Amino acid sequence: AVLGVVPQGKSIVKLQVPLPPQHLRNCGQWLLVEARLVEGTQLLPPNFVVAEATFTICKPLVAIPSQRSSEHVVCAGSAAPVRSLQLPGVAICSSTAAEGETVVIAPGYRARICGGSLDSLSAREGPVLLGPMAFRHNFFRAATDNDRCGIDFFVPWAVRVPFVTGILQLTGNLSFSKIWRHAGLDRLQPIVNSCLWGNSPGGPSLTVAEQYVVGTSSKVGAGGRALFRTETVYTFGPAEVSIAVRVEALSPIMRMATLPRIGCTFVAAPRLSVLEWLGCGPGESYPDRKAAADWAMHRGSVDDQHVDYVVPTENGGKADVHWAALTNPEPPHHGLLLRYLCHDEAPDDEQPGDMPADRRPAGTEGAQLNISRWLVNELDAARYRHELPVRDVLRPVQVHIDTAHAGIGGVGEGGAKLWATASQFLISPKESPWTYTVLLRLINADTWGGAI
Repeated sequence: AVLGVVPQGKSIVKLQVPLPPQHLRNCGQWLLVEARLVEGTQLLPPNFVVAEATFTICKPLVAIPSQRSSEHVVCAGSAAPVRSLQLPGVAICSSTAAEGETVVIAPGYRARICGGSLDSLSAREGPVLLGPMAFRHNFFRAATDNDRCGIDFFVPWAVRVPFVTGILQLTGNLSFSKIWRHAGLDRLQPIVNSCLWGNSPGGPSLTVAEQYVVGTSSKVGAGGRALFRTETVYTFGPAEVSIAVRVEALSPIMRMATLPRIGCTFVAAPRLSVLEWLGCGPGESYPDRKAAADWAMHRGSVDDQHVDYVVPTENGGKADVHWAALTNPEPPHHGLLLRYLCHDEAPDDEQPGDMPADRRPAGTEGAQLNISRWLVNELDAARYRHELPVRDVLRPVQVHIDTAHAGIGGVGEGGAKLWATASQFLISPKESPWTYTVLLRLINADTWGGAI
C-alpha cells in the first residue's frame, strides 16, 4: 500500500497475514515489511528501500527431536517445506570390484560411492545433482583481512629469523593465516583407514574412518603429520541419505588459538542456481557479525551470494542455518535439500565481557553456510578479484556446511588490536570432538514447497 508518509510523520496500517497451506504450517512463517520511496530524489532512485523489518509469525517445529531439550542443543533441526512421498522399497547396494565403487539404488535416488566417499548423487531417472567428488571434509578457509593481520603481516621479514615464528605464536602476535598455513591446514589430504558396510534400521550403512594429513609430496599423504581423525557414517534410506560425522583434532594442532572451520563441502551441479535457506540473512553473516541479520527463510540466486571484495576472501556466509535448498530454475525444478542437525550441547550465549574459546563460537544455533562457484584455494590464492577464474563459465556450486566456523574479527581486544577476534568466537581444538549430521534429499516441483 502507498502510505504517503510525510517527513517526521507517522502512519498506521493493519495487515492480515493469511496462513500458509496445511502441509507447510509446521515450517514457520515470516512477514517481511519494506518501506520504499514512491518517487525518486536527487540522490535516491524510485523504489529505494528506506527501511525493512522481518517479523516472525510462527516458528518452525523441530524436525527430529533429541533426548535433550531443543534449547540445549546446537541445532535440533527445523521442518522444511518438503512434501514426503510414499516411496515403496528399500535401498539396494551393488559393488563393482574392478572399479572399486559401490552403487546404491534407492526408490528416491541413485548414489555412487568410490574410495570410501560419496562421489555422486542423482535422481533415479534424472540428472546428477551432486558430484563428482560430491562430499569431503573441510578445515580451512580463504583468509580474511583480519586473519592476515599480525606482526608477520606488518614486518614480513621477521618470520625468516630463527625461532621468531614460534615466539610470535606463543605471544599471540602471529597472524591466524600464518599459523594455519604453518600447520598445513591448507594442504590436508585424506587417508582412508577403514570402510565397513553394514545394515541399520534406516537402510544400508557405510562407516568410513579417515585421517587428514599434511601432504608433503605428490604421493598422497607421504610423510605428512595427521591433524584430524574423522568417522563418517553414511546411511542410505528410501528417500534420503544421512551423513553422520565425528571429527577429532589431534595433538599437532592443540596449541592453536583457533581453527578456521570444522565442516564439510558438497559439490552441486552448475544448474542448481537458486538458493533458499532457513537461517540468518539475507546478507552475509558470521558468528560475530549477525546481530543485524534476520533469522528467517530467505531466497536468492547462487551467484548473488558472492561478495566481490577487491581482495578475494571468505565471503557470503550465512550463520545459524537449519536447512538449505538448491534448485534448478527450469522445470521440472530438480534440486537438493540439505538439513543440518547437531545434538551436541549448545555453546553459551555471547557475553559483552568476552569469555574463553569453546568447541563452537558463542551463540551458535545452527550451521555456517557458504555457497560459491570458486574453490577455497582459488579465493585464497587470488591477490585481487580479477585473478579469480573466468566468471562467464557456469561452474559447479561449492556448498560449505560448517558445524563450527570462527568469527571474522575486528576490535576483539578493544583498541589494542583492531583486527582481533574476541575469544568467545574462536574454535578451541582442545574442546574436540565435534559431531553433526547432514541429511540429503532430492526435490522437484512436486515435492518442494519453497518459492520455486
